[in-house]
Amino acid sequence: MRRPHRGHPEDGGRGRARLRRALAPAAPLIRRARTLHPRSCDHLERVGALTASTVLLFLLAACSSIALRESPGGGLVTITPESAGRTIELRSDQGLLVRLPSNPATGYRWSLAAAPADVLKLEGPPAVERNPAGAGMGAPGIEIWRFSLARKGRQTLRFDYCLPWESDAPPGRQLSFTVTVR
Repeated sequence: MRRPHRGHPEDGGRGRARLRRALAPAAPLIRRARTLHPRSCDHLERVGALTASTVLLFLLAACSSIALRESPGGGLVTITPESAGRTIELRSDQGLLVRLPSNPATGYRWSLAAAPADVLKLEGPPAVERNPAGAGMGAPGIEIWRFSLARKGRQTLRFDYCLPWESDAPPGRQLSFTVTVR
């Protein structure tokens, strides 16, 4: 015989109701398993709650890594190929993200041809974000280059889209951005 669950004394027994709502999609499977093995299936609710909380944690972690387009009181400013040839103005409390379309399966990569002077500082190697529209192998993605601001001034960033092992070949595409930090 099952014991009634009284919940945690501090939440007035509402924890059980919250758990049931979270596990509603799995309820038919749990009922079926209980009819087959009535004594050994109480742990399924705990496993379901653990699975739901793990999925929630992964979703929160994934969402926290998404970059902001622009934040009015500082933060990150994102530029894309559409900004090429323009001058981007930044305040000293902002950072810079450069998002460039890429397809790593072809071997082509973006490289920073004009190395940053002392105005912008590259924050490590570029990250590659898969394009959600093309979920298969070999699908295009986006290279994300992150820069911090070292001092006020003007800097030109030039990116070449090329095969890294063919240093003599002309790049498939070139982009230039001029950044002014005020």
